Amino acid sequence: MQMPALSGVYVVELLNEQPISVNADRPSRAERCIRVTRENCKYGRAVNLARRQQDYFKTFGSANVRFHYFAVTEHYVAVEAVVGARLAPYRLFGLTGRPNEWLAGISAEEVEAIVRLAVESLETRPEAIPKAASRTVSRASTPLPRLGSTTAITPSRAIEAATYLRNHGMSVELLRDLHHSPRRDETFGRMVAYFTRTASLRKENVLYGSRLVWIAEEHRRTNRPLSDLVMEALQRPPSRLVEYAHLRTLG
Repeated sequence: MQMPALSGVYVVELLNEQPISVNADRPSRAERCIRVTRENCKYGRAVNLARRQQDYFKTFGSANVRFHYFAVTEHYVAVEAVVGARLAPYRLFGLTGRPNEWLAGISAEEVEAIVRLAVESLETRPEAIPKAASRTVSRASTPLPRLGSTTAITPSRAIEAATYLRNHGMSVELLRDLHHSPRRDETFGRMVAYFTRTASLRKENVLYGSRLVWIAEEHRRTNRPLSDLVMEALQRPPSRLVEYAHLRTLG
């Protein structure tokens, strides 16, 4: 697949079985960086897709790189932000403990489905792109805060928000846009069942519940279309949403 010299987004997967440093083309840094294999994939954006393709070939070798998908779009910054929020739980952590852009535990096909949905949504409804997306590249893909033993949101608060949203017309498709699973099989019933039997939430479900709380509160306050609120929630920094939900839980 030869990519054009245009701006857009892409999904790339590796074919190598032996680990290769993500900075293999920079000997002074290679040993200090994580190594990736065919078990990993990555999404990204580029001002020049053809140039970015050559960068990957230089790092990993053209025989080890396959671009699974790309789309030419002027909304490449916003697409990356939306996708980053959905895929935060799958990001690898570097040797310094900071999240890396490479993903694990999810296939290139599943990542492609998420990226395609984001591209189609933003291309058909550009008015839904928050202004911040044109100024900020990766705020929405900021890793989830380390919550430790702090209860950022209670399961009952998340259930209350989901029930409100269902009663006010939120579709299952919008609910699935908020959920972290690439399988897109979430339902309101599954959400309530999971949060009912769970006392301690995993970080991806803390974010999921926090988004539901934020959307419910904003809908109560403004009565804006739920589709617009979902898009905005996906663009907001995870730490801000978690903090907002935590304060509402305390209140």
